[in-house]
Amino acid sequence: MKKHIVLASILTALPLFASAAAPDIGGLGVKIEPIVGYETVYRDTPTAHTTTRTIYGARLAVGKPLLALELEYTKGNDTENYTSPAQVIRNDDEQAKVGLRSNYGLGSYVYFGARAGAQGTRNKREVTVDSVTTATTSERINPYAGASLGVHLGSYLSLTASSTMVIRDINNLQKNDLQNTLSLSVGLR
Repeated sequence: MKKHIVLASILTALPLFASAAAPDIGGLGVKIEPIVGYETVYRDTPTAHTTTRTIYGARLAVGKPLLALELEYTKGNDTENYTSPAQVIRNDDEQAKVGLRSNYGLGSYVYFGARAGAQGTRNKREVTVDSVTTATTSERINPYAGASLGVHLGSYLSLTASSTMVIRDINNLQKNDLQNTLSLSVGLR
């Protein structure tokens, strides 16, 4: 927990240091967003269920408000303890997103956004039963789509709340992952 507090503090302070260097590349705006949030993920071991955990990471967007390329990296981990049978399951996930996003201003200060693209996930799962640990690693690529609502806090800062669904199974929406995040972005509008 202490590790998460330190990381959240660093991610929160990063925009303050980066604001002096908010670049403009050939007329395209650039935004850097440290991310802290919650994610509800589908798990199939030992039985089908969902679990909620914290995630952290960063997002980079290059483009105009109406259409921008976004790159995102997040990391999350969770540990579940079961008594029957006695086992501990630890999941470490790294996620990278590549996609497009579009923001539409609802006045001078508020904006609505939509995003879509592909997410690559690397999962490392450790299952411990009777002091014996078995580790497996898996990778997958899934589409994602989401929406956001944000507030401009001046010319270079924005606060954004977003919800994104990673579509793992289009026929069974209960198996999809849901990421709810809050980010403070630095960059040109």
